[in-house]
Amino acid sequence: MGELPEGDAGAGSVFQSVPVTIDAVLKTGEHQRFKGSYTLRRVNDVDGATPAQPRWHIESAKLALVK
Repeated sequence: MGELPEGDAGAGSVFQSVPVTIDAVLKTGEHQRFKGSYTLRRVNDVDGATPAQPRWHIESAKLALVK
């Protein structure tokens, strides 16, 4: 995991981009490497939020195979 850039706040949520490098091993034994980022999201402590919503969740991922 790389260094975190500054997060971004939306209406009632906080978003954080997390740079990542993923090393994967296929069932065949072949190695693959992916680089990109995950965007994490959490809901601020707003009225009506469920206990799970203020926890960080993966909102989206942008990964590319490194050749």
